[in-house]
Amino acid sequence: MTQNGGSAFSKILQSFELFPRKHVNDINEFIIKIQTILRRRLLTLLEQQHGIKAYFVIDMEYDNPKEPERTFHAFLNTRNLVLRSPAELDHFIEQLKIEVLTRNERFIRDKSGLVIHSILKATANVQEYNPLEGSSYLPLPKFLANKHAIVNVNNTDNRCFVYAILAALHPQAQNGNRSYLYEQYFEPDHLANLHYRISPNDIPAIEEQLNIHHNNSIALNVFTFFDDNGKLRAPLYVSPHQNREKIIDLLYWKTARHTHYAWIRNFSSFMHDLTKQRGTTSWCRRCLGHFGRESTLQNHQQFCRGDNLLEPIVTMPQPKYHDRRGNPIPPQLEFKNIKYQMKCPFVFVADCEAFYKENE
Repeated sequence: MTQNGGSAFSKILQSFELFPRKHVNDINEFIIKIQTILRRRLLTLLEQQHGIKAYFVIDMEYDNPKEPERTFHAFLNTRNLVLRSPAELDHFIEQLKIEVLTRNERFIRDKSGLVIHSILKATANVQEYNPLEGSSYLPLPKFLANKHAIVNVNNTDNRCFVYAILAALHPQAQNGNRSYLYEQYFEPDHLANLHYRISPNDIPAIEEQLNIHHNNSIALNVFTFFDDNGKLRAPLYVSPHQNREKIIDLLYWKTARHTHYAWIRNFSSFMHDLTKQRGTTSWCRRCLGHFGRESTLQNHQQFCRGDNLLEPIVTMPQPKYHDRRGNPIPPQLEFKNIKYQMKCPFVFVADCEAFYKENE
């Protein structure tokens, strides 16, 4: 594969072309052939920017079996694909392949009967990625700040999510809101690449990535509020692994131009104004139900489905008896109260065989 460089213009940081060395008429094969140089170029640009986005123009030639002497030329344009860290590069390449496959299917559908003759090149147009809502420090509403239940790290960059995670993993006895106290933990906790704006939709993937390096011991939950005072609270993401050793509860909120994360150090205090119960209260993160004892909460969590009230809950009876060999005897359902049965005034008996048709 060969490549041609291009100078930046307008908002384009760089435009470059990627050519396969040999004739290619399969999209999967084409992506495989260009991905080595594509990765190198993107990583170089990513070192210079906080994030990049790129759209691709694929130069294609098609044949029509109905018109063998004619070749159709087409340019397939992808949407912008965002790359914020090297850890996302594999996903970026996969999304590029899906985009090209989708665009090709749409083109063939509109031009019935076409088949790919050759994929000539791909032109990448790379731009700096500046999200409209860059994560930075936001002060807590006074109502929540007065609870002293939230550690809101005063960061000067857009890594508030990482600071919130580190505040939970390495709690400080004093001055927990100072960002410099957590700088030493970025590399050991493998969080150096997670420093860009993170949406709540990204949390499941990040939770999985964190647990690779923490022996599946972390569960992430994200909550928010919908009013200016911080009184109307609700879950945005609740981990399905609430039985893990380390439960990290985060608060996410935003203004017109910024979003921010903070660590909820004491969840009971964070939610305490919503109940009249005094003292420490155990809360279910899924449905925000509260209980006076931890054991009651654990029993509740076996059945809680959050706001998904349509999901059935089935609990099978456990065996109480065993046979002589120690094997459990399956429980049996038995009805004994015959006297409570309703009388059946009519009984219809039909022989289904009478309706069978005789074979000739």
